[in-house]
Amino acid sequence: MEQTAQVADSLARLMRTDKRITSITSFVGQASPRFHATYTPQMAKPSYAQFIVNTTSTKATAAILKEYTPRYENYFPNAYVRFKQLDYQAAKNPLEVRFKGDDLEAIVPYSDSLRRYMSEQPELTWVHSDYDQFAEQTRITLREDEATRLGITETTLSLYLSSLTNGTQLTTVWEGDYGVPVLLYTAGAYRMTIDQLQDLMIPTAYPTVWVPLRQVATLTPEWHRASIEHRNSVRTITVGCDLRGTTSQVAAEKKVKAWIHDNLQDLPE
Repeated sequence: MEQTAQVADSLARLMRTDKRITSITSFVGQASPRFHATYTPQMAKPSYAQFIVNTTSTKATAAILKEYTPRYENYFPNAYVRFKQLDYQAAKNPLEVRFKGDDLEAIVPYSDSLRRYMSEQPELTWVHSDYDQFAEQTRITLREDEATRLGITETTLSLYLSSLTNGTQLTTVWEGDYGVPVLLYTAGAYRMTIDQLQDLMIPTAYPTVWVPLRQVATLTPEWHRASIEHRNSVRTITVGCDLRGTTSQVAAEKKVKAWIHDNLQDLPE
């Protein structure tokens, strides 16, 4: 969140020097509420920030988009900046290609090939996939002999760790007909390192006997896909992009379709 706020603040400072811009409203860590008929708010996440920018005229908006997109889209090394004019299209991207299947890892090479091709086209920008992001996780594997001697099972360990990290609901406070849960959880549990996690004291089947997690389990850092999208209950990888300037959507679509027809014929079922 702090890194996102720094990038957002830096970009806002750069944009406020432009006299064609009259106001900037920023949302860091979340998207703006719905304020437009076809606008769908994005899911809140620490790595996301959004600006709503007002300009002096429609011509100024077009000029700013033309100038700022190539200048700032990759200006920050740890962020991508997307500039987009509000319109009445509900589509998230003007051009999207979807790969569907039960085994997404078998599809990834094909989606990566398409992304590489689209990234080489000068009329396309912000080529991306919803299967790009990774999240750091920790795999906890019980040491069966030690855990059995202490009466610790995967179920009891999972319940205890869940109560620490997600919290245990103590009660519900009602505000009219809206219930607000009151949770008790360990401070700092969301930002634990593996070393801190290994030192957590775990209850056993014996009263008053607690042992560190490292005594009964092996912790291994792993990387997993941050999200797996589904469409009509089928796992899907979507490759999308924006169009530069006045590029024709129809022409760009025909070009991409032709490449897919010539190069991606052996897709897995």
